[in-house]
Amino acid sequence: MVTETDRINITFSRQSNISKKWTAFTESSGETFRKLVNTRLDLGWGHCNVYEKLNIKRCYKCGAFGHKTD
Repeated sequence: MVTETDRINITFSRQSNISKKWTAFTESSGETFRKLVNTRLDLGWGHCNVYEKLNIKRCYKCGAFGHKTD
């Protein structure tokens, strides 16, 4: 169970143009991640799956997520 002391920092979020689904990249402590991995979070009227993704695109020039420097 996640408590108020567990910190989850959203670093980047975007909505797909095709499916209208949202993707959010977050940072958390290892302990918080272990509590959440392979579970579903209920957020308001929706829910999301939690999993670890290691190959995230990040720009080396501006530091933004979702694209790389050409």
